[in-house]
Order: sequence, then structure tokens, then C-alpha cells
Amino acid sequence: MIQNITKTALFLVLLGLHGGRAQASMPGEPQGTRSPETNPELIIEFNTAHLRKGWPLVLSIGLFQPRAVTTEEQVRSAGAFVINPPREGWEEHLSIEILFRQNRKNEQTHLPLQKISIRPRQLTLSSDKSSLLLRYVLPPEETAKLATGKYFVNAKLDTTRVATGGWTGTLNTSQVLSVEEPSLDQPANEGCPRALANSDYFDAIGNPEKALTVMNEYLPAAQPGTAATCLNRRAMLAEASGDLKLAREYYCKASADSWVNLLAMEKSRKKGEQAPFYARSIFSTNCERLTDVTGKTQ
Repeated sequence: MIQNITKTALFLVLLGLHGGRAQASMPGEPQGTRSPETNPELIIEFNTAHLRKGWPLVLSIGLFQPRAVTTEEQVRSAGAFVINPPREGWEEHLSIEILFRQNRKNEQTHLPLQKISIRPRQLTLSSDKSSLLLRYVLPPEETAKLATGKYFVNAKLDTTRVATGGWTGTLNTSQVLSVEEPSLDQPANEGCPRALANSDYFDAIGNPEKALTVMNEYLPAAQPGTAATCLNRRAMLAEASGDLKLAREYYCKASADSWVNLLAMEKSRKKGEQAPFYARSIFSTNCERLTDVTGKTQ
């Protein structure tokens, strides 16, 4: 249940990322004849881009079919990508480098990441799917030992070294993880990011019950205007379980909470500062969608 939600989140996160582009070819096709934009995208996702020491870390690496970010003509020429795993698993194709920024220099470093086992399988990337390759976690007791600063995580997928059939090529991508000291006063606006980080961690290590408990324990005490993302997550969990009425309730609460946050930002805005940007949220869209389905009004 929660794994499906995680895959959906991985797909959505990519829409805001700028992953590396591929130099690749399809079997039987001359090198360089395919537009780079019609190759898969390699993506890195953290459960939080701003990690407080003592919060758990989840690092996910996946592949994405780029139809959602290409033009209609490129979409028609892209088709589906079939990628076969090597005998020893995806690590045989994938390399990860971690650099730590210190004294204006990037120095290679090591993080004691723990791999979460994912059974290697043939991947077929179609227009509406992203696929998780590998996932790593770093528990709270390990993140508490990290030096504060910026960590640059670079990943490279190279399927040209081992003949597996299907798509071949190389992909590169990178993401930045900011590690920060824990907040002594635990501000209200950090409650939701902390709950999400812990919920994602328990989901990743195979404890969906605890992942749900984290959300249920946090939300009743959440300060208005700070919990829209967590309310949305709780709604997603409810919808995945088939409880559409509960999902609608939480989507609508997320929509209302996002408005509270927007009004608070506007109220605190100083003269001359730019007004907060507003766009219709996915919370509102999902609230209305399930309101139509369940036949209830707010």
C-alpha cells in the first residue's frame, strides 16, 4: 500500500528535478540518433532535502519515463523503455559518489548507508510510471553523527558494460542534501517535515503500521497553517487503503491548512516585500475530486 504511494511520490518529485541527460541508443540503432530528451531520466530523491541531525534519512534512486516533460512529438518517438537488471542486481550498473563541501572544496566522503533490499526485475518504463531501483536509509543515530553542511550525491547508471538486452546507455544525475543542527526550540513549522521524515523511514524499512502511527500522532497537535503536506500524506494513505471518505476529509483539511499558511505569510509580509505566490493546490483538486465521488460537501 505505502510502497505504491512512495512510487507515486517519486514520479511527482521528478517534475521539479533536473536530472542528468543520457547519451544512449536503442538496440540496433546508431549511437546518437535518438534525442537526449527521449531517453529515461535517472533521479535521486531524499525524504527531506534539509536534514536535521537526528532525523532519519531515506535516499531513493529511480528511473522515469520522460514523457511528462517532453513535447508531444518527442513523446510519440520515445515509446516504452525496457531495461533488464544484471545478474548481481542494479548495483552492477549503478555507481554513487558523495562529496562533502568544506572550506570551499568538495571532498569525497562516505556515508554508512544501509541498503534496503529490492528484488531486481525487468523494468518497463511507460508514460505513467516511474520505477524504483535502489533505496538506502540512514537511521537517526547515524545522522546525529554527521557533520553539518552540504553533501552532493552523484549517481551514474551505465548499462553498456554488461549485455542484458533492452535499453542500453549511460545516465547521470545529482542532488544536494543539506545537513543542519537540530533545533533546540522545535519550531512549529518543523513538526510536519520531521513527521514526514520519520514516516518515510518506517515505510522504507518495511514497517507501514509505524509509518501510519507517526502521522496519526503528529496531526492532532499540529499548529494550523503548518501541516498541509502531512494532511495530504495522511489522505494518500487513506485513499490507498480504499477509505475514500477519510481521504476526502484529509485532502480538504490540507486545502484549508494551506490557505491558513498563505494568509499568515501575507499578514507577516513587510512593506515592500513581494507578496506570496498563489496557485491552485493539488490538495484542493483532490478534495473536490473525492467530494464528487463520495457525494459529500464541505
